Amino acid sequence: MTQADALERHLQDQVSHYGALHIVNLVKQKGHEKPIKEAFERYIAEANIPHVEYDYFDFHRECRNMQWHRIGILIDRVHDDLVDKGYFHDDGSAQPVRLQNGVFRTNCMDNLDRTNVVQSSLAKWTLTQQLRVVGILRPDEEVDIFDDFMFKFRNIWADHADSISRAYSGTGALKTDFTRTGKRTNAGALQDGVNSVMRYIKNNYFDGARQDAFDVFTGGWVPRNGSTLAHSLVIDDRPFHVRSMPYILSFSIFMVFAGLTLPRTSDYSLVYYFTIWFSLIIFSLGFIFLHGISYVSWPRLNPPLEAIYYEGPGYRSGRRGFGKIMNQAGTIPAKYRQRANSKTEEIEIGKKRLD
Repeated sequence: MTQADALERHLQDQVSHYGALHIVNLVKQKGHEKPIKEAFERYIAEANIPHVEYDYFDFHRECRNMQWHRIGILIDRVHDDLVDKGYFHDDGSAQPVRLQNGVFRTNCMDNLDRTNVVQSSLAKWTLTQQLRVVGILRPDEEVDIFDDFMFKFRNIWADHADSISRAYSGTGALKTDFTRTGKRTNAGALQDGVNSVMRYIKNNYFDGARQDAFDVFTGGWVPRNGSTLAHSLVIDDRPFHVRSMPYILSFSIFMVFAGLTLPRTSDYSLVYYFTIWFSLIIFSLGFIFLHGISYVSWPRLNPPLEAIYYEGPGYRSGRRGFGKIMNQAGTIPAKYRQRANSKTEEIEIGKKRLD
């Protein structure tokens, strides 16, 4: 099945469940997000599914410099479709007053931060219309005038975002200062920076065990006997020089600090001493960056073998060698293929439910 086929089936399923679909894409149109945007738009155009509309909103460019009120630009753009899709209204009579006939589907890269901000804005717009219809608000009033209610409304959305984000990324959601207060703050931006650093550390160095836990808990993997799998769970089979680099780096940094802080017992210059240890620091850091994929905490129960052992087109490039580069798919190198095949066989057996 191709990406286009998978997307077409997904969208058809969404339409069958929820009615007309309005897609709002929030990724950036530059950097590493640009290929995602272009591929998504290409496959959407190829699918050409009835009752599916597409809108692009460059969230970071439109709302740069904390101009978050500019989300209103998107609300104005999709206003007519918001009105058309409507909402459910039942006043207790035999038939509902009106039915909702569609939904808005938003996405960013992780579908956490930008997505939550935009969805909460769409929800606030819809809630305002509902309160006007039932007579709580006058036609010219906004729901924002009820401070106590808006405090609860915003915090429900922000708490919802934090709960999903902690399960997915290990930290609270970004941009929740806007969701909670209705405005972007410097303190919120600083907290986003802290959360981003923590996400990077957790996702790269602690995520493997978390994913294994998800797979066991959700039934994505079922344990069974097997020496191949047992070996992969307890043995670090990376080459010795790969495993040793973090220790070389740590020891070199320790020796530099020792040279700077410990009392000297001779008058010899420390130039050569520091030259040796700084050279080892630079060498080990360079090696780790070049072979970063070997230091990522991968899941061990259902490991993404194509990514871990990839050495095809684009390897060590800015794209990190994932997927297809210039329509050429990379393959698992021969030195790992036998090991990967045995792991795959064991894992596929383990993934079958024993119902």
